[in-house]
Amino acid sequence: DKIMAFFNKLTNNRFNHITDGFKTISKKSVLKYIKAQLTIMLVTLTELIIGFFIIEWLGIINLEYTFVIVFMIAILDALPIFGTGAVLIPWAVYGVVVGNFPLAIAMLIIYLVCLTVRQFIEPKIVGESLGIHPLITLLSMYIGLKTVGFAGLILFPLLAVLIIQLVKMGVFNGIFSIEKSKE
Repeated sequence: DKIMAFFNKLTNNRFNHITDGFKTISKKSVLKYIKAQLTIMLVTLTELIIGFFIIEWLGIINLEYTFVIVFMIAILDALPIFGTGAVLIPWAVYGVVVGNFPLAIAMLIIYLVCLTVRQFIEPKIVGESLGIHPLITLLSMYIGLKTVGFAGLILFPLLAVLIIQLVKMGVFNGIFSIEKSKE
């Protein structure tokens, strides 16, 4: 209580407003980010189902548990370090090793389609769900990847949302403003 009172006195009673706003923004942002990732996962799941249905229809592969395999690949795609390539690329290599070139080509095509679609939709879906411009989302994801690694792909868009919301709340008012001198 004494620490909170000190910060409230220091910030002219804006500290409680800032911390309450921070908590609300953080919870909403994380939930919206999870929703965006689930949407992207659903798109990937759909692409994989279509791709695997086509290669089964063409007789390239015959899987007994297609939906389970596709669902597990989609879950891996939602994880920052892994992705569809964690399964599809080794599967393509296996196809080359055993001499099943149609399988290898099919797996690479499915992988490239999933990768390309994800690259286009992720900044837009994440940006719209978090309420920031897709370019800011893309930049924050790139900066996060380069500075922190794969964890930055998740953390930096959330940090960007937090900073934007704090600016909208007026937290930084007076800190960065330039006052005009009275003459």
